[in-house]
Amino acid sequence: MGAKSLPPPRSRQLGRAQWLALMASAVFAAVVVTRPSAAPPAGWQRLSDGGGSPDNAEWQGLSREEAAARAAAKAAETTEQLLSVLQGRPACVAAATTSPVAVHGWVRKAGALPMTLLDGPTTKERHQAYYRWRDFGNVTTQTTEVLVDGKPERVGVPPPLFPYCRVLVNHRYRTLYLKAPKTGSTSLLTLLGTCMGDKLTDKPTCFQPLQPIESRQEYGQLFADYFVWTVVRNPWARAVSSYRMLSRYIRSECKDLVGGWDAVCRDINRLPLLHDRSPGCTISKVQGEGFAMHHLIPQAPCLVTSSGEWAADYVVRTERLQEDMREVLNQMNARRQEGAAELDVEGTLSQLTNVNKVHVACEGLSADQAAAAAAGTSRRQLMARPSRPAHIEAPERYCSEAQYYTGQHSHCFDAIRTYYSHDMQLFGLDSCLSQAQPAATA
Repeated sequence: MGAKSLPPPRSRQLGRAQWLALMASAVFAAVVVTRPSAAPPAGWQRLSDGGGSPDNAEWQGLSREEAAARAAAKAAETTEQLLSVLQGRPACVAAATTSPVAVHGWVRKAGALPMTLLDGPTTKERHQAYYRWRDFGNVTTQTTEVLVDGKPERVGVPPPLFPYCRVLVNHRYRTLYLKAPKTGSTSLLTLLGTCMGDKLTDKPTCFQPLQPIESRQEYGQLFADYFVWTVVRNPWARAVSSYRMLSRYIRSECKDLVGGWDAVCRDINRLPLLHDRSPGCTISKVQGEGFAMHHLIPQAPCLVTSSGEWAADYVVRTERLQEDMREVLNQMNARRQEGAAELDVEGTLSQLTNVNKVHVACEGLSADQAAAAAAGTSRRQLMARPSRPAHIEAPERYCSEAQYYTGQHSHCFDAIRTYYSHDMQLFGLDSCLSQAQPAATA
């Protein structure tokens, strides 16, 4: 059965005080992090980024590190199998959705991120723009028509930026971190620290939100003087990760309204708007509409100047986090204030771990499935796992992101490419348009 349509928008808006209270809770939950324990905590399966508990024998009893290593190996093996049998555009799609971004390392910083995008005097105006889009928008403002697998189809587009761009600062090491959700920020803030205002427990490397600066000149000078870095992620992979995670904050009885990956990929706004239009589906208001939209916003708007050029000096790739963070730590050492301790770069990097992601017992690609993918007629059957009480688990159990964009899900590639078109262009990713099928003619 196809996914059910979402209910129409509700004729109401959150009051500003109520909204800010919810967002404050969400921000606190997103920013405050804890140290990973040596052993997986109780219930670690339920918190897996893969969206399910490892329930086959080969995954039982694995530590966090062992599960991560096994999942990475399965993902690489599955991707390699796909790339070996796919040809033409499907092969391009498989490569594009599993590759790190092309633009990374040192880039030319053209200026500062616009002040109006930060939390401050313009936050209310930005919220109201989002409310208007949400409550009074229509098919022409919330979707656009593009070629999907060579056929015209309407797919989702991003709303006005919501809620705001997050810029973190460490004055001791004279650095700014442009933070985007779902790019490894929790792991990095666990490593470097989140400043809590306690001199006894705060790490020297801890980051805190940049406070509003009234003077535009002073704000621009801060960007000019400080080392500005960010972390970016392949948007196709990020969309899959967000889908898996955000499904867990929706009640299980609403699974038909979510509709699975095929429905979500056509309009990823489906996830946050579900909380607004069907509030009974929301498990916790803290992880409701605002939380979902925050984790889905494109990365690029919070990384560039008003003219669309980089507002950062250095770009780290989520997929190469440990490798790329070496230069960030070197620059923090080079720019540190007098009296600040020199960082042990290699020692610090050795402590970097993936805090949030515990991997699902994914199901790789069999020889028969690989042959079916090569023929363009995937016979893969989605295996519905037993529902746990209260919330949804994404039914797909793929090892490689490429599986979410090939075979029966081939339409998802163009849909997500359209939603994150600004990211795709800024990061230098292959759109595979040169190998797309021409639109059908009447």
